[in-house]
Amino acid sequence: MNRTTEQFAAENNDLIRNFLQAENTREFEAALAALFENVIVPAIKSILKRKMNVTLSADDLSARNLDAQELLSDAEAELLKRFRSLRDRITSEPIANPEAYARAVATNIFHQYLRDKYPQRRRLRNKLRYIFNNKDGYALWTIHDGSYVCGTEDWKRANKPPVELEPDKRILDPIESPGSGFGDLDDNRRILRLLKDILRIAGGPIGLNQIVGIVGEVLGLDDPIETEISHDIAFTGRDVEEKMIDRLSLESFWQAIVQMPKRHRTALLLNLRGDHGENILAFLPILGIASIRKIAEVLEIDVEELAKLWNDLPLDDNKIASMLGLTRQQVINLRQSARANLKRKRLENK
Repeated sequence: MNRTTEQFAAENNDLIRNFLQAENTREFEAALAALFENVIVPAIKSILKRKMNVTLSADDLSARNLDAQELLSDAEAELLKRFRSLRDRITSEPIANPEAYARAVATNIFHQYLRDKYPQRRRLRNKLRYIFNNKDGYALWTIHDGSYVCGTEDWKRANKPPVELEPDKRILDPIESPGSGFGDLDDNRRILRLLKDILRIAGGPIGLNQIVGIVGEVLGLDDPIETEISHDIAFTGRDVEEKMIDRLSLESFWQAIVQMPKRHRTALLLNLRGDHGENILAFLPILGIASIRKIAEVLEIDVEELAKLWNDLPLDDNKIASMLGLTRQQVINLRQSARANLKRKRLENK
């Protein structure tokens, strides 16, 4: 007799309850083993199978499946340590939903795997998402299968179907040829010109993974193609500021910061960083949101001073503390307060 979804849920709830209510070490270890076998490990496997398109079978010796098996072991080890810390009272923070917690840990481990394996393409992908989300006339949206496409706002409004482009010489000749010294990931103006040419050649929306592949080919990135793994990779594990930027849009984010007290905006802006530590402030002049001179005015420093700091951004907390005449902890507190302010702004704008 097949068990219903409700029966599965009831059984899982019993396992979780036994774990949470264990009164001694023997009961705790027995409950933990049952919880891992029936809830935690299946939750991890479901995440890795879906995101990496693997079987996790011991007979599958493909490189990706072997990577997934290592990630499974890493996730199990991390979760085992976390759950046992509850028994040993190393942490008093409860885990109200072990299955959801296991999925979150597995997702974070998967995204760290991608960041380690494809650092340049991850950085390029993040940069292109920023541009298409925030540049006037550009847009990034999802289609029926959940994948991301990018193009113009007009194409999005018209629900224009995506086109397929291959990053071969025929496509790249009108733009630039691979290995021609076109520029690197920090050359934002050239990347913007490249995107404009690609969209002109495409004549319609193009998949985010496709455009990452084309731009990566032109820039001569050494990372393997990331798109063969997953199309739904979001900014998981980002700093709070990045999440706020994504939700508010860079322009709204900037306007919210301008209204903050000086020390709050300084603590936030000078430490603003992306997934790979890149200077997010660099997007403001490129997208026409705020010039370097305007940024200097908001920070209340000379533009020449900001220019000297520009290549070192984002700054660490000790440097910011020295500039403001504060302690490192005070800078951290100011940034936390600024984040809370951004969160309130987002809720108010809903």
